[in-house]
Amino acid sequence: MSVIDRVDRRLSNMRMMLQRLGIDLVAFSRQNQGRFLASAIPTCQACSCDEACHEWLARASAGLQQAPAFCPNAQLFAWAKQDQPRAGAEPPR
Repeated sequence: MSVIDRVDRRLSNMRMMLQRLGIDLVAFSRQNQGRFLASAIPTCQACSCDEACHEWLARASAGLQQAPAFCPNAQLFAWAKQDQPRAGAEPPR
């Protein structure tokens, strides 16, 4: 697999992980002034669990509560999920 293919696959894994966790991709890119995304991308790119992540995501369904323990972005994704409004929830007044 070429370097470009590995980069693409890891970005795809991250996108699928966010979707499975119910984290809005656009909102994630804006959270904490873009720092969540700026931190998540290089962490994902440096991760040694690419194959395990890809296989895990192939079996995982939507509506996950948390990322798997092997994910180095698990805590960041948990913070992002907690910080985003729930789907269908009314905004605070």
